[in-house]
Amino acid sequence: MLAQRNDKRNTHERTGDATEGQKDRIEAITKGPREMGTFPDGTRIPIEERVHAANIYLDQLGWKWDPKAGTRRKGDLLLNLEIIDKYEGIYRFTEALKMAGIKASQAKLGRVEARIRMKTFDFKMRHRWMDARNAPGREFAKHFLSSEADISGSHNVMGVKNPAVDELLEKVMKAETKDEVSLYSKALDRILCAQCYVVPKYWPTCDFGCYWNRFGRPEEYASGLWLYYNILWFWWYDADLDDNLKKAMQYGIALEDE
Repeated sequence: MLAQRNDKRNTHERTGDATEGQKDRIEAITKGPREMGTFPDGTRIPIEERVHAANIYLDQLGWKWDPKAGTRRKGDLLLNLEIIDKYEGIYRFTEALKMAGIKASQAKLGRVEARIRMKTFDFKMRHRWMDARNAPGREFAKHFLSSEADISGSHNVMGVKNPAVDELLEKVMKAETKDEVSLYSKALDRILCAQCYVVPKYWPTCDFGCYWNRFGRPEEYASGLWLYYNILWFWWYDADLDDNLKKAMQYGIALEDE
């Protein structure tokens, strides 16, 4: 699909009213409470259709494709986006944006320059990892509280100033049951996504790892995160498994599946 990017530039110049099906797709990439990019039943919309819907929506907002600039334009404004991210995986994201007529580029900065620009909020978009595997509390709220927005070097790098977010964070921190935490956290997630503070990146549904089968593990993962936290953090030496492994290696036989 990405190889056809140059051919898809013609879609940037298409204007006119969207069909009913296209309206559904535009709504799916701009509104909740369901996951963005999906229909109400949870069916994920193919990336080609989402890109096409994004092109139509940007046309409707007045952002027209400018062949000379190589991006969309609205008056004197060009739709350029620099993303500060050192990871190669962001390439998929920038290429999808380019298919929608947005000139997106990745900036790999040195540690010192990146830190200075983060502290002074000198960026348009950046990769951000926020550890929220435990129940959200004050340590999580500092990323979104209005009181932190204008403090240089604060964790509220997005500059969020939203009374609704402040109220939800207060409710999350004071929640007494798991159901309350889940309810308020989901509401918070929808506001952050709907206001474009946060753009979720891709997320694998599973992890793959290779290791010698001589370790015991919990029947249920102790962490809600990926393989790194579960396989490498929670294990113990199992003498029986180690003995079976040594025999299998000695005689060249395969171990039975667990």
